[in-house]
Amino acid sequence: MNNNIMNNNVNIQNQGQEVGKNYDINYDKANDVNYVTPNIVKGNDGVYRWMYELPILKNPTMLITLIKLTIGIFVVLFIFMLITSRNLVYSLKMNGIGFVCVMVLIVIGYLIYVAIMGGKYIACFQMDENEITHTHLPKQANRIKAIANVAMIVGFLDDDMTLMNSGYMADAKSETTSKFINVKSIKIKRGKDMITLTNFPSKNPIYVKSEDFDFVENFIRSHCVNAKVK
Repeated sequence: MNNNIMNNNVNIQNQGQEVGKNYDINYDKANDVNYVTPNIVKGNDGVYRWMYELPILKNPTMLITLIKLTIGIFVVLFIFMLITSRNLVYSLKMNGIGFVCVMVLIVIGYLIYVAIMGGKYIACFQMDENEITHTHLPKQANRIKAIANVAMIVGFLDDDMTLMNSGYMADAKSETTSKFINVKSIKIKRGKDMITLTNFPSKNPIYVKSEDFDFVENFIRSHCVNAKVK
């Protein structure tokens, strides 16, 4: 066993104690696992497991998605207002003010989210012949539930069913499982260390380090027999 594997073994044993207690992951005994890549282990139960730390500010996928959604909404509002008012200047002014206000709130909210999460998103992945599970680590799962609870409260006070529902869904799901046979789409983003599995309307982002990426990509491709690869 080379130095890299030995170091990985120590890291997995140290970092995996809390994960194992909460998600039945066996990292305690070195003899129970076999490294198939520098960071992915395979247990005697045939399950592949790995952890991934994602610096949120370096990969602002959520922020970009929110900005795109906001732009789309305001484009529709602008067209609707222009048709009804037939006043270009008024439509631009009102939508411009609204867009700036919403963008400020989005950025502030995103920065609060980053602070609550400690600047990074930590996830654990378990993969076998039938499915792959994406799980938030316990401490972060609690933080996500706290954020979700705030969303539900704000939605209730503001009578916003969409916000309430999104908060409820976030609170209800601290882990996401994708059964390979049900996956309809695979989106490969090697530069972002991400493989997104889609079974509409559910999406499951799988994060994996570059040195382990080929193994996970090939495994998923070969097992998602009904999926289109993008």
